[in-house]
Amino acid sequence: MSAALRPERRPARLSRLVVLACVLLVAAFVAASAASAGTIWSGSGTGSTSVPDDGAGGTPQFTYSYHTSCCASGSWQFSTTAATSGPVVVGWTYSGFNAYFLVTATLDAFVTRNGGTSTTSLVNAGPAVCCSAPSAGFTYSGTTTLQVQAGDTYGFDMSGSNVDSNGTLQGTLSLAVTEPQQTDRSGYCAGAGDYNGLTGAPIAPGTFLDLVTGQPDLDPAYRGATPASYLEGVGITCDPPPAGYVQSGMRGVNPYYAPASPSG
Repeated sequence: MSAALRPERRPARLSRLVVLACVLLVAAFVAASAASAGTIWSGSGTGSTSVPDDGAGGTPQFTYSYHTSCCASGSWQFSTTAATSGPVVVGWTYSGFNAYFLVTATLDAFVTRNGGTSTTSLVNAGPAVCCSAPSAGFTYSGTTTLQVQAGDTYGFDMSGSNVDSNGTLQGTLSLAVTEPQQTDRSGYCAGAGDYNGLTGAPIAPGTFLDLVTGQPDLDPAYRGATPASYLEGVGITCDPPPAGYVQSGMRGVNPYYAPASPSG
């Protein structure tokens, strides 16, 4: 075996592996604890707002009410912070009354990560006159899935307007939130074609990724990712082990490679 492949004892590298494994395990514990209850939602916007249900039980609700003279417009936001990573499935019902003449109503879902925001349009109705929705009252419903990472802000933006002597804007957004259930984390290596799920920016193959276990099977952004490996004398690596090395066990959440035993 060449000197480059001769197994060596590298306590410092092993210590870094142990530290990483501990970090991943602690993150999994914290995420699992947070996922035992729904995250807390908050809302704000034009006029008076209230949060009849803050989402602790998984069914957050937000209401708003604004009254003025002719030609009202307003905007609102209802959001929370992701406690863990993975797909969030949200059933939503958006209903309200924005008067009668040239009425509009919009609803967007969004995810904000590291200062960047991704938006999905769910409702973009009007302008309409009496009595086609959203004029004279409206109700829209559906289900959307948001890919989030722990620490992301996600939720919904609403807006409405009219050109009516009755400048009323009233609305209620009711949600049924199913947060990620799989909270254990693993190390992966980015593969060809992987990209940032929020910004769409490409990720260089071989980049180390801290993901939810099994996420590459569910999230198209990381479809090419493969489990990271631990190589004797090298540490955590996203490169395939060199010839003559075979998987001999696991170190934390990473497969461990060592030289194959000589045949007898």
